[in-house]
Amino acid sequence: MIHWMASLWVVAEPTGLGDMAAQALDGLQRDRAAVDSTRLILIAAGFVVVVVLVGLLCRCSESRRRAAVFHSPYRLFLALARAHRLGIRDSWLLWRTARAHQLDDPARVFLEPDRLDPQGLPRHLARHAGRLEGLKNRLFVDLGELAQPPRSP
Repeated sequence: MIHWMASLWVVAEPTGLGDMAAQALDGLQRDRAAVDSTRLILIAAGFVVVVVLVGLLCRCSESRRRAAVFHSPYRLFLALARAHRLGIRDSWLLWRTARAHQLDDPARVFLEPDRLDPQGLPRHLARHAGRLEGLKNRLFVDLGELAQPPRSP
């Protein structure tokens, strides 16, 4: 027990707590039965502070590693547009398409290719049929391959 107190004294000395640690060490070395209760409380408080600081550091580092959770449909839509490397004009067209379909979650246009068909859209969006078809082909390029039955060799 005295060895870890000595290492604590070496660490605490540069911070100005060396005198208090030295007094606690002297008290423990002289008479084990006559340990002052305030010294024990200070040692216990120091231990609690160290444990709390380590816990807070672990919690902060864990929260940085967690995946981003989207509570905002707008942020999710923007993240998906960024992930698909869509420009501002294409993102805005998809946003307006989602609003024309009165979707609560506009990111559903990235999941439902039927939403990009110009037949069900208002006239002001139907004139962008070429761009919508291009976006549909770009976003759902693998969907056509998945829908076809596998070829036998």
